[in-house]
Amino acid sequence: MRDMMLAAALAAVCAHALAADVSVADFGGAGDGRTDCTDAFARAVAAAAGGGSVTVPAGEWLTGPIHLKSGVELRLAKGAVVSFKAEPSAFLPAVKTTWGGVECMNYSPLVYAYGCTNVSITGEGALSPKMDVWRTWCCRPPKHKEAMMRLYDWCCRAVPVEERRLSDLPESNMRPQLVHFNRCRGVRVEGIEIRDSPCWSVHFFMCRDVEMRGVRSRGTAWNTDGVDVEASRDVVVEDCVFDQHDDGVVVKSGRDRDGWRLATPSENVVVRNCRFKNAHTMLAVGTEISGGVRNVVMENCEAGAIDLGSGNLFSLKTNRRRGAFIENVRMENCRAGRVKNVVYMDADVEYQWRNLPNPLGEHHTSVSNIVLRNVRSDVADRVVWIKGNAAMPFRAVRLEGVSADKVEKFASKPVVVENAEVVFAEAGR
Repeated sequence: MRDMMLAAALAAVCAHALAADVSVADFGGAGDGRTDCTDAFARAVAAAAGGGSVTVPAGEWLTGPIHLKSGVELRLAKGAVVSFKAEPSAFLPAVKTTWGGVECMNYSPLVYAYGCTNVSITGEGALSPKMDVWRTWCCRPPKHKEAMMRLYDWCCRAVPVEERRLSDLPESNMRPQLVHFNRCRGVRVEGIEIRDSPCWSVHFFMCRDVEMRGVRSRGTAWNTDGVDVEASRDVVVEDCVFDQHDDGVVVKSGRDRDGWRLATPSENVVVRNCRFKNAHTMLAVGTEISGGVRNVVMENCEAGAIDLGSGNLFSLKTNRRRGAFIENVRMENCRAGRVKNVVYMDADVEYQWRNLPNPLGEHHTSVSNIVLRNVRSDVADRVVWIKGNAAMPFRAVRLEGVSADKVEKFASKPVVVENAEVVFAEAGR
């Protein structure tokens, strides 16, 4: 055993010694916007694996998926644009990823890391997918809905992940994430610009020790959340600018049986000093929280005109299928321009899943110790909407200095509270 450990340690040292700081141009890549650099990226990452960097110089670098390895820093120089191909077939074969809180085999995320340690994306350059096809896939045709139901059935029946081959289903239109870190530790995303995404922009799934700083993100298609923290712990998101066509920052932990199977809560998540040009919600917890969520803080964040279609400054969403818990969530010193609700907490949010069979029975969510302090908007349809579950009411909810300067649509009833233990207080009390 001792000899095996020494051999493994020696191999790790040798790998680090052989790792290099390279440029994608060193391996045949060209920043002319026409040359296919997929193979150049793969060879550059292999050369840097174990403790090196891959620099992308100024220019437009056309590529398929980029799969990172442990110890690799993908460094985007100022003026560099990584332009991802428009053809979905370029992102096959399928890899182990997720869709809506359920693990599956699907199109590769455009930047993907699985089981990596000390991996990062940094620099002043941009990730810029060609959105021609992905945008048309947002329409959710019948085949897409059938695929979602098939995936949920696989989840309920505990079908092995390797057999949940979403990308094999004709016209399933299951769009991949732009950046997806899966089961990684020591992750850093810093300084880069994101110019749209097929689906969620940055997704940390079952990761630990995560830093996301100074990222400028824009998403114009449906489901383009800014960052999704799922079943991950010890995460910091700060000094970022989000301009999204869906939620800004989201904390999740898996859907139903998949969340219970993985039993990995999202915990110790800090979001601070971020700006939201647009988003459906500044901070959303759920709905996929079947592994549990605890110890989440957002502070000192500002938003402009949150999308009034479904826009809330703070959202907490679960339903009778999820189970698990949401506890110790705090939002402090956050402000938005115009919102639908300043605070929205609901135990009955099922979206398109509402009419699907529920073979797993009812599993209510324990929600407790939710504190919002100095959270306000300039204009709101309603200030507070909180509806817990009669079977398991929300507990220890404290709203201190939660307000809107002007309440428009529901001025006669700005606060709705049902099945919840809520304390209201003035700021500073």
